[in-house]
Amino acid sequence: MRMDISKDELFTQEELCDKLKVTRQTFHKYKKKGLVPPHIEVLGRERYPVNIVNEWLKQNNPSLDMTGPIDESLINVAQIDSVFKDE
Repeated sequence: MRMDISKDELFTQEELCDKLKVTRQTFHKYKKKGLVPPHIEVLGRERYPVNIVNEWLKQNNPSLDMTGPIDESLINVAQIDSVFKDE
């Protein structure tokens, strides 16, 4: 997957948690299990490129239509919750 820094926004972990509507504690729990989007490092800090997050959402929620830019109003929190479900 190619990334174009001039076009792709980079989320911090806190921003990504806000977008996914999960607490940082929940995010860390699932990060340990390898169930969160991959990140890149920028100056030693984790960043989550939007295109990688969108691809991760698509892979984990095949019913989402991801042919264009993500429309946050269409994201079903229940679908995201299914990725973060307790075992």
